[in-house]
Amino acid sequence: MDSSEMDNRGSLPVPGLAFYAPAFLAGAVLLQQFSSLPDVSFLLLSGGICLLLLFILRRIHRCCQVFFLRQITLIIYSILLIIAGFIYSSLWAGKHLGHRLDESMAGRDMLLTGRVVGIPVQSGAVQRFELMPENFISVDAASDMPGHKRRLRKIRLSWYYGRAVQAGEHWQLRVRLKPPHGFLNPGGFDYEGWLFQQGIDATGYVRKSDDNLRLRAAPWWSINRWRARLGETIDSLAEGSRGRDEDNTVDGKGADNTYAIIRALAIGDRSAISAGQWRVFTATGTSHLMAISGLHIGLAFLFGFMLLRFCLPQALMKRIPAQHIAIASGMLMAGVYALLAGMTIPTQRALLMLAVLAVMQLLRRNHRPQDSLALALLLVLLFDPLAVLSAGFWFSFSAVAVIFLALQTQDKAEVARSGMARLWRLPRSWLRLQLIISLSLLPLSLFMFQQVSLLSPVANLLLIPWVSFLVVPPVLLAMLLQPWLPGLSEALFALAASLLQLAWPFLQYLADRPFALWQRGDVSVLEMLLASAGILLLVLYPRIRSGLAEGRPVGRRDLGKQAGIITAAFILILPLWFKNSRAIPAGAFQLSVLDVGQGLSAVIETAGHVLVFDSGARYSPRFDIGS
Repeated sequence: MDSSEMDNRGSLPVPGLAFYAPAFLAGAVLLQQFSSLPDVSFLLLSGGICLLLLFILRRIHRCCQVFFLRQITLIIYSILLIIAGFIYSSLWAGKHLGHRLDESMAGRDMLLTGRVVGIPVQSGAVQRFELMPENFISVDAASDMPGHKRRLRKIRLSWYYGRAVQAGEHWQLRVRLKPPHGFLNPGGFDYEGWLFQQGIDATGYVRKSDDNLRLRAAPWWSINRWRARLGETIDSLAEGSRGRDEDNTVDGKGADNTYAIIRALAIGDRSAISAGQWRVFTATGTSHLMAISGLHIGLAFLFGFMLLRFCLPQALMKRIPAQHIAIASGMLMAGVYALLAGMTIPTQRALLMLAVLAVMQLLRRNHRPQDSLALALLLVLLFDPLAVLSAGFWFSFSAVAVIFLALQTQDKAEVARSGMARLWRLPRSWLRLQLIISLSLLPLSLFMFQQVSLLSPVANLLLIPWVSFLVVPPVLLAMLLQPWLPGLSEALFALAASLLQLAWPFLQYLADRPFALWQRGDVSVLEMLLASAGILLLVLYPRIRSGLAEGRPVGRRDLGKQAGIITAAFILILPLWFKNSRAIPAGAFQLSVLDVGQGLSAVIETAGHVLVFDSGARYSPRFDIGS
């Protein structure tokens, strides 16, 4: 924008959505660096000062140079949006923290009523489930305590040797609760943070009592009741498959494990997936296929879109645009699938992102991909600022951004090819996309999990289309037909399980390779950002190279610039490949103290030995603190 345009309009340049969302995101991330919620009045005062500066700039902008004014404006906008994200996240967190169980109520017997949400998980003699409290009937010796009046949103309960609990049922239970808590170890799983993200305000267990009564069964229209029926159908198929062929094994535990994966794809319940299967998914970088998120919701949308678009009568298509009806049908199918998947936080996020793209398409707005992504990011943060604590949040948006970037940097000459070359374009483009995604997300994977699958491009190259086009469609159709045609539904579930079982040996072969998983150790934020910037330069290199040439022959000067860009990229990536390990000198030792729940564990490292005192408890075959 030049000065004449600016004078005619009489206003400051306003950045677009692609600027707003990252700044707001920075504010939400900044809040997570504080150990306690800050004083909001100070933030409001800072925001007021920024607004005052912006008002002054609007008054004097005609007297300033355009370049100078634009830079100042962008800086002030950035500060405003960061503070806005910080304030909004603080208020949101403060409101939800107010629901948590008060410390004064911990360890007291409570008689309450509530509705079972989600699908209970049976593990040996214990049954775990989530309850949405509706009424506190009595609290032992606590009726006059301030925490008695708090409204709990959800509580997570364990019931040892108790009665069978079904999704959607209403129960009266005598429970003993405590506020959410977890272990405090660097690099470990933040269980307390996860509970907060899930809206769980207390954990506890059901006491043995005659007051424990089932009040009402789940209503017929309950989505959780439908989910439970689907789960029972899949479980019965797993039992039948095991009975027919005891020698048919998947990961050493029988064919029922294949149905455990189908159960995860259908209703979002991953509790039956074995530890060995998770090892295979982790080593091959295919764990994302087991979490119902963007890919699965998008497939459900596509399934509903295609199903109605080709089934609409011609008379209706003349009155209403077929594309509008098909998009509405796709969103309906995606919404139903999200509900059956338990409407988890990743599922809600994926559904919201899809809704943004659908609305943009219906409005026929000429929008850029980055604007749609930024709008989805902004809406997700407004809906749940705590999403920044989830690894899935960062991987979802990063993967979509990388896909947009990869498509924009695709060689136009390759797209314009014809004949046999055109037949190879699709697999080549798919391979290129997988390599770019895996390479671009490598620093983030190392930062989040301290490890990354080196065979992820190979595994995803086959498994994503296999699961997307062969496994998920029969699962979706089986879910729709189960209430009306249960026999056909079971056949479709069995077909999906068989197709998935065909791909399993390939995954297991890759997972067993000694070089499948690279464990790097702790990665700093700076190392992750530098490596991401270097990889971004490599991804953008084709566009940068064409921009340097500008239609003329490439000269020595251009070659020098290209070599400089590649060198800079590798220099930025280089620190990521070297593990920061400080050798312990002879005669010295390093002491690390870890939280293991029942106390503290001491790890003493010397130049030649590692001593561990107290490795913690082993609560189940899947949950060993020492591991």
